[in-house]
Amino acid sequence: MKNKLRDLMVREPMLVAWANRLSESIQFTLNGKPEPSDRGSSLAQSLFNRHVLLIRCRYSLGYSLSELRGDLEESIQLFEGCSIDNEDFFSSYSGYDSLLSLISIAVLLDMDEQIFIRILKHWQRYKIEDKLIEYLISFKIPNNEISSAVLLPKTFELLISAIEDESEKGVLVKLQQYLNEWYKNSRSCSWNNTHTTNQYSGYWCFEAAAIAKIKGIDLSDTKFGEYFPYSFFNLPEQFKESKPRVPKGMQRISYPKFPAYTIDVPDSYRDLSEERLGVISEDSKFEIASTVYRAGRKSLEGFNADRQDAVTKNMPWYVPIDEGKPVKVGRFKGFVHIYDGIWDGEKESTRYQVYTFGAKGFFIGLTFTYLAAYENDFNEIVSDILKSVKLKL
Repeated sequence: MKNKLRDLMVREPMLVAWANRLSESIQFTLNGKPEPSDRGSSLAQSLFNRHVLLIRCRYSLGYSLSELRGDLEESIQLFEGCSIDNEDFFSSYSGYDSLLSLISIAVLLDMDEQIFIRILKHWQRYKIEDKLIEYLISFKIPNNEISSAVLLPKTFELLISAIEDESEKGVLVKLQQYLNEWYKNSRSCSWNNTHTTNQYSGYWCFEAAAIAKIKGIDLSDTKFGEYFPYSFFNLPEQFKESKPRVPKGMQRISYPKFPAYTIDVPDSYRDLSEERLGVISEDSKFEIASTVYRAGRKSLEGFNADRQDAVTKNMPWYVPIDEGKPVKVGRFKGFVHIYDGIWDGEKESTRYQVYTFGAKGFFIGLTFTYLAAYENDFNEIVSDILKSVKLKL
């Protein structure tokens, strides 16, 4: 059964791609072939950071809690492999955040006492004291001594105050205040501000949820918002998906398996999309097709040339009626080439408009096919569809 996504649908392709890349890079390093970015840093710490990001990513993708437990045990092994010679790693916010997330997820997954003992043993080897880390570890080791020292007091002042508060109301207020500032205060973390890139793993404040769990807070009527991982409490996430505004008489069509890319077409048109986007008018006189490609290292100009070569090779009956020109497709830069030809067994001439454009690491081909005799009827529709093109990442 497919996992239920815990993030916005438009971000699913990014999450899948990044999870795959993280997993491959971790295995690559474990097999003794470090990436170039690892050469100037501790391999063990780099692996640990990446594995915690992978858990964050898989939580977003809806992995089951039992699957995440297996991932967490692997992260703990990598944590145990981190050198104690670099104690500054965990006293910097970025390194501290990875460890804080690891322990918080262990609390939320209700891992057994032995897991917390292993975390505590390695933590103590650094000879660092921190009230927040030690409070979370005490979830399964109640006799563990908790220090009064705080490594990053300014950042975690509200969480420390929540820990010390004995009233449920007071804890709820402080957690809400912390969550209100959490994303802004996390800007030095590698995962922050990645939702428009190919390294997005999700935005989750695991530490606030872990404190709520330890405190036994009833969360059923809370509205902590999109950063709070409610699934750990068997409650729905609180994303606010904006309702799309579709012009009257139009319908919005999403690209299969990549819903971030959409076009608006007349209500009467039929959506035939399967592996790629495909739409046809009610009278079958007008067809729309589109395919999404990863950009890789190719330029838009190179992609455009490849598309035109493909038309010449695979559709030899088409003859270009112009030399192509730059255009705007939605708000994206692109090119258009128009062809004319008669299909085998047909008597009337067919127009074939080929648009290519690039957006945020992707290239997209969008084509319109119709009988040349009806060109004036379809020009306005083509124009409206081109203006409607969206790619929301």
